[in-house]
Amino acid sequence: MSARHRFRTTVLPALLVSVLAVSACAGETGDSTSGDSEKPIARIVTVGTPGTNVGFLFDDIPMAVEAAGGGAEDAGYFPSTQPALEALSGGAADFATIVTSGALTGLTGTGDYLFLGVAKASAGQSSSIVVPAGSDIKTVEDLAGKSVAVTKGAAGEYIVDQAMLNHGMPADSIKKVYLGPGDAAGAFIQGSIDAWAAFDIFIPAAVTKMGARVLITGDDELTGKFDYPVLVVTRFFAEAHPEVTAAVLKGYTKGGQHVIEDPDEYLSIQKTANDFSPEQMDYIFDRLLVYEAYDAQTLAELQESIDSWNEIGTLSEKLAAKDIVFDVASVPAS
Repeated sequence: MSARHRFRTTVLPALLVSVLAVSACAGETGDSTSGDSEKPIARIVTVGTPGTNVGFLFDDIPMAVEAAGGGAEDAGYFPSTQPALEALSGGAADFATIVTSGALTGLTGTGDYLFLGVAKASAGQSSSIVVPAGSDIKTVEDLAGKSVAVTKGAAGEYIVDQAMLNHGMPADSIKKVYLGPGDAAGAFIQGSIDAWAAFDIFIPAAVTKMGARVLITGDDELTGKFDYPVLVVTRFFAEAHPEVTAAVLKGYTKGGQHVIEDPDEYLSIQKTANDFSPEQMDYIFDRLLVYEAYDAQTLAELQESIDSWNEIGTLSEKLAAKDIVFDVASVPAS
């Protein structure tokens, strides 16, 4: 029996409560330096499960940043991209791990940040549209006239928009209901929405705990698209502290490699922190990520993502990938 199957079945998505409970942790404002030494402090927020930032679990980020003359702070966890972006825009954080689609949407709004690292993963694993098991919705076309909960400007909205385009359906043929994942889960359980564009760990939670049926996955609708998890940094911090910025990515890379080398330890931490079901643990096992600097291939894939979102109409601004990626190679090694 593999490690991922050793975890027993547990109760309803602790994540839906626990993530929301800690999401306010990054709400305080302040500068990015410590008071006495003016040492730059990298404040990092995570979209994901509490207590499981791979860069901090094994102290890889603090050690890398300290070697670069700075400090690092695990500044909190959010259930979705939008509040993480607001933390960056509001000066409450300097770095965030989100997804490409959400980061691009934020850049065309008020966001002013750079893409620092990318973790390549199948786009199909990041989002799915789910419906109640007994729903009469059997195809994408059946969504016409129905209400679908989506997280605005992130992976959930991306798969909905792309599905509409792929199936020749007008964008206004469905009713988007913009909800965060906690509210969307509640609305789904209560039956006040017809479908939910779920993402990440909420997908197995919906299926195993809420009786959902997967209508489509990213594998069905996002073939050739690249909605990878990404690490972003505010432009202000990156330009003021390039060495510390590069060190944060270095710490993430090492943390991810630790997890790949010893997944059992990481999964045990996830299990203890969040009380996930076996299906949720399987999902996490399948999405062990290592953030790395952009190379020629991932830079080209980022440009394809930009072009895709321009085609859908979600992005209102033409962006060049090379202008929004932090050049890690230009920073001397610390």
